[in-house]
Amino acid sequence: MCVYVCVCVCVYILFFGYMCMCACCVNMNKCAIVQNSVKSPLKRSQVEKVTNMQILILLLLLFMISAVSCVGATIWNKMYLENIWYMGISGITPHNHVFDILVFIILYHNLVPISLLLTLETVKFIQAQFINWDEDMHYEQNNLYAMARTSNLNEELGQVKYLFSDKTGTLTCNTMAFKKCTIAGIIYGNHSDNTNDGNENLRYEHFSFLLCLCSFSLKSTFMNNSVLICITFLLSRPQMAASRKLSGDVQLAYRFQYKLLAGAIRDFWSKVIFCILPHSRASFCEFNDPKLLENFEDGHPSSEYIKEFLTLLCVCHTVIPERCGNDVLYRASSPDEAALVKGAKKLGFVFTTRTPYSVTIEVMTETHTFEILNILEFSSNRKRMSIIVRTPAGHLRLYCKGADTVIYERLSKDSLFVEDTLKHLELFATEGLRTLCIAYTDLTETDYQDWLQEYKKASAISQNRIQRLEECYEIIVKVMSFSCKLISSTTPRIYLNADSFEAAQQAINHNCGDLGNLLGKENDLALIIDGETLKYALRFEIQKKFLDLALSCRAVLCCRLSPLQKAEIVDLVKKHEEAITLAVGDGANDVGMIRMAHVGVGISGNEGMQATNNSDYSIAQFRYLEKLLLVHGTWNYFRVTKCILYSFYKNVVLYIIGLWFSFVNGFSGQIIFEHWCISLYNVIFTSLPPLTLGIFEKCCSQKSLLEYPQLYTVFQTGEMFNTKI
Repeated sequence: MCVYVCVCVCVYILFFGYMCMCACCVNMNKCAIVQNSVKSPLKRSQVEKVTNMQILILLLLLFMISAVSCVGATIWNKMYLENIWYMGISGITPHNHVFDILVFIILYHNLVPISLLLTLETVKFIQAQFINWDEDMHYEQNNLYAMARTSNLNEELGQVKYLFSDKTGTLTCNTMAFKKCTIAGIIYGNHSDNTNDGNENLRYEHFSFLLCLCSFSLKSTFMNNSVLICITFLLSRPQMAASRKLSGDVQLAYRFQYKLLAGAIRDFWSKVIFCILPHSRASFCEFNDPKLLENFEDGHPSSEYIKEFLTLLCVCHTVIPERCGNDVLYRASSPDEAALVKGAKKLGFVFTTRTPYSVTIEVMTETHTFEILNILEFSSNRKRMSIIVRTPAGHLRLYCKGADTVIYERLSKDSLFVEDTLKHLELFATEGLRTLCIAYTDLTETDYQDWLQEYKKASAISQNRIQRLEECYEIIVKVMSFSCKLISSTTPRIYLNADSFEAAQQAINHNCGDLGNLLGKENDLALIIDGETLKYALRFEIQKKFLDLALSCRAVLCCRLSPLQKAEIVDLVKKHEEAITLAVGDGANDVGMIRMAHVGVGISGNEGMQATNNSDYSIAQFRYLEKLLLVHGTWNYFRVTKCILYSFYKNVVLYIIGLWFSFVNGFSGQIIFEHWCISLYNVIFTSLPPLTLGIFEKCCSQKSLLEYPQLYTVFQTGEMFNTKI
């Protein structure tokens, strides 16, 4: 059993919106593509299905009308055919019934609106262009517009009832910032930000604060007396300036010293270990607590843990560094790793070089090289990433980072700071921050060599290689809280956390019993379930009860799911509920649920193009989903249904007149209109009204739809367009 000596929690800031059903994941990695192998269903809109049924009904109506007309012709011929001597048809054998039915089918054939298909395709194509051209959904920073990758589902956007979203990157635009951390039971990063760049006194305070923290990192050869004097002046500059008692010469001297010192700082930018100047703030590091560095420098009992914490952030990753002058840029497969490495860089632990066999970091201008022995890659099943290195001191060490659930499951009983870290983890989660646990342990040469033999055997096999490797990873690493603001602090919550099928069944039955008559109705409740419990809840025996419980809650949070579980829960709702589902995500591990939902929306973020390429609609920001659904979805649904109903109406009107005329012409098949009039009826005479309705009709203005989102619920039920209508 390996013993962990440090447990740390890194936290990223998140921003949230929309009450929705969430499928939470730990990280997004390209390796997750393997987990997305779900069969892509054929997607057809509900309106299209209803339209097909209506066309089938009209076809049956055509046969009925033709049969009625045929019967009418037979009766009329028996009653009057012999007496109409003036028509000169005596001795002519009357037509048989099959011929008469064909005559009337040809006469009424346009009752089925054949032109409707062409009209709908034209309308939907133009509607898709309206989405593509919408400037309100244009992300100027990356010059990305919304894109309708299909036009067949435009009207589905106006009927969505259940929304499935990946929380991690989708709701946060994948803008991860190193915000807070807890190391050895101490929380760091709880100082408030202040970014009023226009305030001169504040600017001087930031500058002075920087000098206090980083002065020891500048070599003594550069810290001459003049610079030290500047530091002293600048520390008292804001208070003295506020008193308005400085002479012009003194103020001029201060400004000169400020510029002089600013130039010196820029010259030694690569040696600055903690920077909070307004002009140098990075979006990847909002950490602003000097207490961490003070504890590290002053020999605090946790200083060694702080060093290991920052070292782990610099070593345990797959980031590629690139030199750009004196600065180092990082290329990462996920924003998480980039945020961690950049956060460590701002704290003086700079990741500088990577080779296939080593990682080099700079700590307080000192260079340390770690030999990479093995990298245990992240996967959606493992939910963690580990690396085995040989430290500069020659020790074997295993660094690991991943989801809190998988890290805590593998901690030994002798691990330190477990309870304190768990409390801090819950505190961070209540603030809506994304959490990640990291830990390390030392290995012996014997244990490592034994494991290495197993690893080589697993790497050499051809069948089930990935599974064998993950089992091998588990050998060396044997050593939940809600995390989003989709629910308020006063919302009652139902927690499902079971380690067996029997426990999950009992918990679900108990909660269903507590709801009583409220079961199946939407209540102001939140259901929180983890991936392990969901595995049991999706079994056939209890999945229906679990679905009833989930649909009784306003929000459902599913934490730590695999890509396949995301697709399964979407499929569960699709099969048992007659409602439109929409799934939105931005990573490869969201592809399964995007394909499975009625409508899939991909976000063009920092996680690659897998989600976008498999989606029906792509947007650049999650906030654009509001207009896509409330405005474009509502308008498209209203326009398409009006276009279809008008097309049915105009054809029925024309041929009901022909049927009525048959009663006065002896069911002879005589037409009331000229042939050219009937031919041009759909092509010219009535072509513009359905097109105009399908392209320009509006039930409400954009302002009203956004201001009163309750209007959207009118279209969810499908009462405005169904087979009865």
